[in-house]
Amino acid sequence: MGHGERSIMFRRWTLLLLLSVAHAQPSAEPPSGLKVVVTPQPAPTVVLTPEADAQRQEASLNKADQLRREGNQLYSQGRYREAIAQFEASLKLKADIELFYSIGVSYQQIEVWNSCIYWMDQYLQKASDEAKRGRAINARKNCQSRIDVDQKIIVESNPTNAKVYLDDKRAGVVGMTPYERDISPGPHKIWVEMDGYELFYQNFIVSKKEPFKIKVQLSELKQYGFLYVDCNIKGAHIFVEGKNVGITPMTEPIKYHEGKFQVTLTKDGYSSSERIVEVSSGRIKSVDAVLIPLFTPSGWRSVVGWTFLVSSVILGTAGAIASVKLANEEYNDTDEFKKYADYEKMSYWIGGGVAALSLSLIIWDAAREEIPENDINLNYKKPIKLPQRSAGRFQLNPLGFSLSF
Repeated sequence: MGHGERSIMFRRWTLLLLLSVAHAQPSAEPPSGLKVVVTPQPAPTVVLTPEADAQRQEASLNKADQLRREGNQLYSQGRYREAIAQFEASLKLKADIELFYSIGVSYQQIEVWNSCIYWMDQYLQKASDEAKRGRAINARKNCQSRIDVDQKIIVESNPTNAKVYLDDKRAGVVGMTPYERDISPGPHKIWVEMDGYELFYQNFIVSKKEPFKIKVQLSELKQYGFLYVDCNIKGAHIFVEGKNVGITPMTEPIKYHEGKFQVTLTKDGYSSSERIVEVSSGRIKSVDAVLIPLFTPSGWRSVVGWTFLVSSVILGTAGAIASVKLANEEYNDTDEFKKYADYEKMSYWIGGGVAALSLSLIIWDAAREEIPENDINLNYKKPIKLPQRSAGRFQLNPLGFSLSF
């Protein structure tokens, strides 16, 4: 074999060797179309010792007993929904058939008849106490009879998730909107409440023929204060923003949302009072209005004044005429002239003084603002009677009364 042939053979063997090495290397990525499955390693198992497991079970049973006692206490207080929550939590920790009965009677109390029947059925399947079985059977029959005669009530609200109270608000929340349940036909009461919104309240009657459905549009809660109008005159009409809200004296402040209001007081025969006031949240805004009589009846001052004025004019004029006549005609160029001339001047002074006094009495009587006794407000400037409808607490501060809710 010549040198050239040996060189070619060497190259071929070298190429084959390189190709075999390349096929022997693991691929960095799986071939297309294949999936690599990674089997997770199982988590280590914690095995409790018999003593530790016994302690865990004992703690769980103790917790269940505690929850059951709390449920019984809540049931005795009439807080049935809270009692149900405690009974069900206890049942998750301890399989106690007596809890079936407790949950069932709790649902019976809040008139959720289907749930009452379900839990009574669970109890009756396993209970052995004949006396208590009898009570459970009676409770189940009662709930079934109520379903047969009751009607459905459906409560919706905008916004949703509002609290619903039925018949007795003190009994607590019966559900959240949208809310649905069976209820006995007849008159009922409903409250729908949500933070930040006005409380909705309504009386309604459930018919035997069809379900009662109500959709409540809740109004956003406004901040409120109170407006009180005090006036020196009784019987004056009070207008707030043009609406007649009563007459003086005002018995107690009126509730208004915060903002500015036009307050006007009017009464026949008196001047009117008008102003813009601002009601602040949690405060009483007091308005002091003084009405003035437009016409004042004449009093003794006018009578005396006019009498003196007319008398002074007549007497003064007569005296002056007499003095002038006597002085100029009978006593002219005599020693008596000077004396009668002094009398003349004195009559002028006296007449003028009496006239001035008379005019003063007349003007005084005309300018006085005497209010008839029947129109005087005896409660004017007296302390404000706080609103009886408010459950808040009033305090005095530099800006007036404040109301804490």
